[in-house]
Amino acid sequence: MELLLIARILIALVGTGIAAWYDIFNKKNVPDNMLYAFLAVALIINIFDPTQFISKLPFAVLIILFLYLMYRSGQMGGADLIVLAAIYSAIPMMSVPLLSSAPSPIADILPIPSLFTILALSAVFCALWLVAKMGPRLFKDTIKGKIKFKTLNIAMAVIMLAVYIFLLAMIIQISSFLPISMIHMAFLTIIVALVFVFSIYKDALMSYMLVWKRKVENEDVIFLDALPSALVKRMHLDRLVTLQQMKKMNKMNRKWPVLDLPAFLPCILIALILYILFGDSILFFA
Repeated sequence: MELLLIARILIALVGTGIAAWYDIFNKKNVPDNMLYAFLAVALIINIFDPTQFISKLPFAVLIILFLYLMYRSGQMGGADLIVLAAIYSAIPMMSVPLLSSAPSPIADILPIPSLFTILALSAVFCALWLVAKMGPRLFKDTIKGKIKFKTLNIAMAVIMLAVYIFLLAMIIQISSFLPISMIHMAFLTIIVALVFVFSIYKDALMSYMLVWKRKVENEDVIFLDALPSALVKRMHLDRLVTLQQMKKMNKMNRKWPVLDLPAFLPCILIALILYILFGDSILFFA
């Protein structure tokens, strides 16, 4: 193994590992200095060979811009965004995964950066963890009739099932000349099942993650649906709490609905390890 690749892997693993540790054991507060140092070191390593970093950069930039919009809308944390950008900078791609003796065929077909595969795996792992943690409560509340299903949520779930059936029919048609395995089908089924659960139980899952706080903090995520719409409009509240919004909210003598979102960095760490070992084949099974 090349010395440069070893250095890239160590930078990515150590940086992501430390960030994940803070995410779990420091109440999801990752020091800014640590994050920026991780990103800086990951960028600097490309001085020795910027080829892969530059070749995958256009697609990676699009993904990072999408993640930034998710961050601004309160869908993910700022630390998650910086860590993912640092991982890409350190390991733009694994042309030859550690547990493979040959280059991944995906790299020759699509300009996929490491960021894409790691993000996809992280999202699946996080969703599975949420379902495993809250599944028993969802099942009990469903049986007891405590959960009210909205028409829109049911419609989204039905549409997802229809899309799955359509994709299944398409896959059966093309399976005669494309190498589609049962692993492909299982992975697709898991994703569809997760989307179905999150579509139909969206409101219930949100309520389970809801914590009422008198003092909000910077980058807290507010569940605006639990507040009077007049108050949201009057104070111009956004889902993601900024410093200015925090000051306004904390001046008021009331509690605020804050979403206690799951720690995402440990999922990113697991996805990174799998990517280093198996490359894009862990996602595309190629």
